[in-house]
Amino acid sequence: EAEKFRRILEAFQVENDYGNTIEAYRADIDLNGTTSSVDFLRLGRVALYYQRLDGSESGFWNKEKKQWETLSSSYRTTLRNGLRIARKETAPDMLKLPVAAPETVQ
Repeated sequence: EAEKFRRILEAFQVENDYGNTIEAYRADIDLNGTTSSVDFLRLGRVALYYQRLDGSESGFWNKEKKQWETLSSSYRTTLRNGLRIARKETAPDMLKLPVAAPETVQ
């Protein structure tokens, strides 16, 4: 029983740690029927953003619509800074990015 309990607590800890991390990675994405290489920025379990490698377009995953949406060009520099923070190329700083409102539970 103690081993089962330890494994459950370990699983909760892994999930908790994942929700409090920032990560940047490069992958391919299908945007409007075209496959493009982009940089992704994941902020815990809160948000997932992308930016084309040339910086020409940025967007985020809309959970409600279950599709990628384009962000205003005013967020491109902030997103680039977030990618640099996640890669530990610059010091952590405040990021002003749109985030979906929390879900309500009834």
